[in-house]
Amino acid sequence: MAYLKRAALAAFAAAALAGTSFAATPALAAPAKAARTSVKAVEPRITSDVDAKKIEWVRDGQPQACPTGSICLSVWDPTHSPAMWKVYTLNVCARYNFHDWIGEGYINDQQTDDVFSDFYNSAGKLIFRKTPGDQVKENWTPVDYVVTC
Repeated sequence: MAYLKRAALAAFAAAALAGTSFAATPALAAPAKAARTSVKAVEPRITSDVDAKKIEWVRDGQPQACPTGSICLSVWDPTHSPAMWKVYTLNVCARYNFHDWIGEGYINDQQTDDVFSDFYNSAGKLIFRKTPGDQVKENWTPVDYVVTC
């Protein structure tokens, strides 16, 4: 240890005699910053055997109307310019498959009578059930499809 101290002092003295500043010469170069990675945004969508859906985009904070007899599902669409809520109005009893639905969104269930909508994951496990009158926020990430009515 004493040898290292002496060697460091000798290097400092040599630099001082040579007229250079020891503090101005960094011992190690700063590490390069990690390259930034980006993930391309993907548009959330629904597919179904029936063509019974209406799609509209609404700004954040704008109220969402849902017609009687329908269930409306909102998902954030980062691909829309500017980014907005993509609102699907579903009005036919069917299975609707979700693609790229990530994060939280909203359900406004205005179906009538004694119907319900079941939301499932990719393994076919029931995640949650909604009934007429429900107006709630849910996490879309684990949901793979919904069966209305």
